[in-house]
Amino acid sequence: ARSDARTAELEPSSTPSEDVLVSYVCGTLTSGTTLTHETMSEHDPAGTTLCVHSVVTCGSRRREGIGTKTLRAYCRWVATHYEDVETIVLLCKKNLIGFYEGAGFKMVGESSVVHGADQWYDMRLKTAFVRAVMESAAEDGERQVSTREANDRSR
Repeated sequence: ARSDARTAELEPSSTPSEDVLVSYVCGTLTSGTTLTHETMSEHDPAGTTLCVHSVVTCGSRRREGIGTKTLRAYCRWVATHYEDVETIVLLCKKNLIGFYEGAGFKMVGESSVVHGADQWYDMRLKTAFVRAVMESAAEDGERQVSTREANDRSR
């Protein structure tokens, strides 16, 4: 029922001009390097590892790429605003490994965390990688602008 209540809160309004929350990510910082039961309930403001706990997208808006875009934007925001954060980690079930790989995370292996009957898997994303991708994209954007300006001048 809890997930139904969260999803219901995210259902879009019938008025398209309103700003509506359709997806979010939440997590905590830890000074450890892996996500554990403790890191899921304790936040260490001085931590260098960000533990992602949830990526939530409104049920009627799933399979549109919104969750992936939200998670990527969150990772970029963390990499930009938290210079001390070195790693972003998460746990997922087997059926979501591809989703998280699509957002840039790499499989670490089976998790030691036990929660319910299903096996959980550890995944990791280095913020240095996120920063490098952002820098490369910015450089590509600058090159494209320079090329466009040169083309415009030659006309």
